[in-house]
Amino acid sequence: MRNNAALRASGKSKRAAEVFAEYKGSVMTVFADLTDDQIKSIFDWVETQDPAAAGAGAGGNLTATDSGEEEDDDKSCCVIELICEELSRDELSFDNDQYRLIYDMFEKGLAENVLLTASYFKKLENQKIVSFVSNIESNEIELSHNWIQKYNIYTKSESDNIYKSVMNSVYNFKYHKVDKLLLKVKKEIQESSSDDEELLSLLGEQMSYERVKKKLSDKLGRIILK
Repeated sequence: MRNNAALRASGKSKRAAEVFAEYKGSVMTVFADLTDDQIKSIFDWVETQDPAAAGAGAGGNLTATDSGEEEDDDKSCCVIELICEELSRDELSFDNDQYRLIYDMFEKGLAENVLLTASYFKKLENQKIVSFVSNIESNEIELSHNWIQKYNIYTKSESDNIYKSVMNSVYNFKYHKVDKLLLKVKKEIQESSSDDEELLSLLGEQMSYERVKKKLSDKLGRIILK
């Protein structure tokens, strides 16, 4: 844990190389000054945490849905309900004011058993939202019918598997959220001048976020290069 790169380079630990490969090349911060007791305390702290709720207390309980079963590609669902359920469960929100406002409207509508449509948003007085929704609608691109009629070429669109498309977007959103939290924690560690107990807590928090980030990257099929 003190210096994973140096340990791998020494060839003395097969496990160090396995962990590096398991986390797809994610580089671990060097902590050369940690004592054995401090390292043991960090691992003890991590073992007491729920990996599914690693983000608790720092922007939400960031999770990667993992029931142990294959996701049902044909699952029937309402897109906005699925998105709101995923984000509200993890207590996540949008940083962009306009996106957050639209999301809040959807949530309020669902609470009142009303499913808002594009036509509702295009009738609002807020012209930024009207323009945003109109642009989304106008940017929808469909495959020319000539490809199908003349060449018998068929392609799948996102609407052919809407559940997987939505969940990929949700996982991507969560991935960027946990990445921001990781950067924040790493900065706090570097600038830390507090006592050992708080530093150990920050290190344990970093390890928990790394676990969640790996889960999300696996869901997205990504390779972590940093």
